[in-house]
Amino acid sequence: MATSCRYEFQAKHFGFTDATPDLFHQIQWTKNRWVFLGYRFFMAAYCVAWFLYAYIDVRNDNFYQLLSNWTEGVMNVYFLWAFFVSIYAVVTRKRYFEQTLGKLRWFHIVNWLLFCVAADAVFQISIFYWALIAPGRTAEQNLRPVTFHIHATNSILLLIDIFMVAFPTRLLHFIYTVLYGVLYAVALLVFHFTGLNSQVYSVIDFANSPGIAAAYVVVSVVIFPTILHSVVFGFYHLRAFIARNTVLKDSSTSRPAGNLEMGTFNQAFEDTSPSTHHNGTLKS
Repeated sequence: MATSCRYEFQAKHFGFTDATPDLFHQIQWTKNRWVFLGYRFFMAAYCVAWFLYAYIDVRNDNFYQLLSNWTEGVMNVYFLWAFFVSIYAVVTRKRYFEQTLGKLRWFHIVNWLLFCVAADAVFQISIFYWALIAPGRTAEQNLRPVTFHIHATNSILLLIDIFMVAFPTRLLHFIYTVLYGVLYAVALLVFHFTGLNSQVYSVIDFANSPGIAAAYVVVSVVIFPTILHSVVFGFYHLRAFIARNTVLKDSSTSRPAGNLEMGTFNQAFEDTSPSTHHNGTLKS
């Protein structure tokens, strides 16, 4: 495991602590920031292109009412934001390579927050769509390029990103996806009480089945995001495990560098050899 349960369940981990700027300036598998910049550029360009195409292709009255489109927007903001952070990483490479103990700046925290929400939300959109909505539609409708991208490809992109980023996933960060869901639930109520739309989705009908609609909302807002975030947290542990036993493995001893307890920093990038290790961090 990358971290212990005791370590994760600390109140400070509702916030964005115990991470350094360099973890947001590289991918898990290499410290080459040009590789990182290229990866970030591709993901941002690909997602923005699809978002623009989806807006032009769909463009209906309820476009802004659908959670899938909200989440598509959040994902695009995340990849764009991460791309700008990668540009910053290249520009300030020398200063931050020498100062891996520096505190996170506000844009690193925004990067982390957007990742938490996007990663959990896209998986939820995919599962809900294919489990509840897709069975009532034709194969042609489900396999339309925009529909498939929003409800399937997005999850693949975020799964790739989970295994590419170097910063950790905190178990208690599930709260931010829950808050995102609460915001959407409030929007649904506004749509209903203003007479704009009481049935954004077929399974959520506040006009005719308010009890069932409320139950779906509670499950969607509180229970499911918490479960999905635990899965994302598990993927993070798997990423750290693979990294410690591959790219970070000590070739002289065939043992992984770093302890099983991650402690303060992402030990998937921590080298415990005497020449480079000091107080739990890398020194250039």
